[in-house]
Amino acid sequence: MKQLRILFYLIFLFTMTGVALFAEESDEFDQEINSALEDKKENDSKRQEIQRSNTLIDRASIPNILVAADMVGQWDATKNDSDIQALSRDTANMREVEFGFNGAVDQWGLGSVLFAVHNENGKFFVELHEAYFEFNQLPWNLFFKVGKYFIDAGRLNSIHRHDWRFTQAPRVHKEFFDFEAVDDFGGELSILMPWNFYQEIKLGVFSGKKFGHAHDDGITKAQPLFTARIKNFIPIVGNLGSHFGFSYLRYNIDQNPNNYWQTGGTDVTFKWQSGKHMSFEWTSEFWYRNEKFDVGLDTNKYGYYSFVEFQPWQMWFFGVRFDEFVLADNFDPRKGKLVDKIDYGQTIWITLKPSEFSYFRLSGERQDYYGKKDNYLILLQADFILGHHPAHRY
Repeated sequence: MKQLRILFYLIFLFTMTGVALFAEESDEFDQEINSALEDKKENDSKRQEIQRSNTLIDRASIPNILVAADMVGQWDATKNDSDIQALSRDTANMREVEFGFNGAVDQWGLGSVLFAVHNENGKFFVELHEAYFEFNQLPWNLFFKVGKYFIDAGRLNSIHRHDWRFTQAPRVHKEFFDFEAVDDFGGELSILMPWNFYQEIKLGVFSGKKFGHAHDDGITKAQPLFTARIKNFIPIVGNLGSHFGFSYLRYNIDQNPNNYWQTGGTDVTFKWQSGKHMSFEWTSEFWYRNEKFDVGLDTNKYGYYSFVEFQPWQMWFFGVRFDEFVLADNFDPRKGKLVDKIDYGQTIWITLKPSEFSYFRLSGERQDYYGKKDNYLILLQADFILGHHPAHRY
């Protein structure tokens, strides 16, 4: 029995020693595992931080990309008439494709470059639409824009055609600012006034070598083009707000300083919107131009357009626009006196807008060209935007 007890003690002692050694090794093993896990977490955190940093650096170095396509089909519903036959024709084509880049250049401001492919009478022209630098970090609420771009004059001129509420420009806009908009090389300095409502005062100076759409650089004039604009935004109640502005332009027609015109205009917008489902807008512009020539000729032109658009459902918009343009004090040889030549126009449209990036518009347009037989057009427009889509102006 004594030998058995000794054997039992030896076995117990050996077993307990093994357990102690195993426990010690297990603790060391657990410490190694925990240390490895901590190292992995730290490495993963560093790796994610590096990835975020690389992502920010790469994103900042890549500008926003924009492509906008504008397709228009036109059918002349006017009966044959020799007086108006040259005014319109049946067409269906790509009217314009605009593409470009914009984004932050550095801590000082933003840069934008836009090209356009225009269809003009069946021929396509590629041109630089806009290229400008915006300094939006200046002190004292100042803002400076320099380069080639659509000048800020009135409501419509600084908005690209594919963002218009209608398909074709109003008559007064065609006469004073071309079929789309007037762009020029120069700069505008503006200040946001420190009132309890939004008011911006802006002064601009541009080269004035050409005014309107052209495919050459134009000629140097006696003076540059001078512009001035005041814009105001005043909220009324809830989702209803008002925007109104005043514009002035002075332009030398040629190298004779006595040949020039002055243009003044006012624009007003009232807009109500309930989310994305319902909205209402009324916008109107009035323009007046006085042209003076060294030979003693003095002419006056003025006109307006006014439209309302109502959105009763999320994707559907219905609108109507009225135009009037007047050539004042024109001599009529048949009547033997000065008379005003007046051009009227009306447009109605329906727009289907599935999203912010596309729309389809059906329009009917009537135009009375200075008392000639009325001209009727039916227009079908389809537009889409790819890539970056800037925020809409009020």
